[in-house]
Amino acid sequence: MIKRTLRRFMLPFFTKLERVKIIQTIVHEKKAKTYLEIGVDQGKVFEIIHGPLKIGVDPVTPAKKVKKILDEKNIYFQKTSDDFFSEDAPHLFANRKIDVAFIDGLHEYKQVLRDIENTLKFLADDGIILIHDCNPWSKAAAIRALSFDEAINIAKKDHYPDWDGGWTGDVWKSIAHLRKNNRNLDIFVLDCDCGIGVIRQKTSSAHLNFTSVESLQYEDLANHRNEFLNLKAAPYFFEFLKEIR
Repeated sequence: MIKRTLRRFMLPFFTKLERVKIIQTIVHEKKAKTYLEIGVDQGKVFEIIHGPLKIGVDPVTPAKKVKKILDEKNIYFQKTSDDFFSEDAPHLFANRKIDVAFIDGLHEYKQVLRDIENTLKFLADDGIILIHDCNPWSKAAAIRALSFDEAINIAKKDHYPDWDGGWTGDVWKSIAHLRKNNRNLDIFVLDCDCGIGVIRQKTSSAHLNFTSVESLQYEDLANHRNEFLNLKAAPYFFEFLKEIR
């Protein structure tokens, strides 16, 4: 009970700390010129990342802290990611490519999968995509929902005993799907900050045996976590940095 309570109250702090450090370090190491963020929300990540041209996408009105920094190097598109990729991305990335992308929008695997696949269309050959919330720690955290509020309602209605206030959705399925179906992508998940997925264009020898990602349940992930996610301990990040320098 103590561990669960600590996770609930400390998670927001460590979540912000980990993802910002990982993104900023990659941006710095790659000398990235273009950074795309899907799911800006309150701007806790977007406002901090510095260096490249930053492009944020979210259907909600930009938060005050985001509005303050908007200029020619900090651009915000108030629309869905699907609309952004169909309406704006083709000309926005006609003469530039995405060096680093961070996807933290709708926590529903089909949408996450579309966001990843759409980002790949405009990704630099050596570009990197990062995905938040790839490694749920419980069945309740992995509730399939379209919002945090909906996840809370489902947890209450269905009496999830392991609900602790944290939620990732079923983002993990997008990782499993791509690892099974795309051998041209190198994919792993860092075991920190609710799971940070890392994708780059490189041949992979991954071989997953499940038939359909649609049929997978949280229990399948619990039994095959390392296999589905190619889960790596957080210190592996420093080994990865050596490869991309």
